[in-house]
Amino acid sequence: MVVSSTASAVQANIHLRNVPALSGASLWPGRPRPPKIKDLARVGVPSSATLLVKALALGLASLGVARIARTSLLVGVSVAGAGACVLLAAKPWIIGVFTSDPAVRGEVSSLLGLMILSVLPEGAKAASGRSLLALKEARVSLVNFAVGYALLVLSILPVRDRFGLAGIWWAIAAVNVSLAIKQTIDFRRTSRVKIQAPA
Repeated sequence: MVVSSTASAVQANIHLRNVPALSGASLWPGRPRPPKIKDLARVGVPSSATLLVKALALGLASLGVARIARTSLLVGVSVAGAGACVLLAAKPWIIGVFTSDPAVRGEVSSLLGLMILSVLPEGAKAASGRSLLALKEARVSLVNFAVGYALLVLSILPVRDRFGLAGIWWAIAAVNVSLAIKQTIDFRRTSRVKIQAPA
C-alpha cells in the first residue's frame, strides 16, 4: 500500500506540473490546516465508519454461512449470476454511461459475455475463501491466489500480443475458473480433515 500510494502521488505530481494554470506554483502541500482537516474529517470519518460497519456485518454473516459449504457456494454464485443478468439486461444503457464512441461500444458489447464468464467464478472463489477463513485456514487461499495470479501476470503480455483484448479476458476467465475449482477442492479436503480430527 505504501508503494502504491507513493507511485500515485508521484504520478499525480508529474501530471500537475504539466497543467498551465499551475505553472510556477509550488505543489508542496504546506503546513497542516486544522480547520480544513476538521471539515474533511466531519465527512470522511462517518462515511468510512459506515462502510466499516457494513463490511463487518457482511463479514460476520459470511462467516456464519461459510460453515455450511454448499449454502455458501450457492449464495456466492447466485449473487454473481444475478449481477450478470442485470448487466446483460441493461447493457446498452450501462455501456453508454462510460463511452459514446460507437467503436468502443461495439467492442465492449462483443466482449461482455466473456467478461461475465470471467467474473462468475468470483462468487465460488469468495464462498470457498470465506469457508477456509471460517476454518482458520486462510493460508491456503493465499497460496492459491499467489500462484494463480502470478501465472496470470506472467501470461498477460504474450496473450495480449497474440490474441488481443479477447485473449486477456479468456486468460482472466481461465485463472478465475481454476482458482474457484482449487479453492472448492481445498475447502472440501480441509473441512473433512477438521471434522475427522479429534477434539
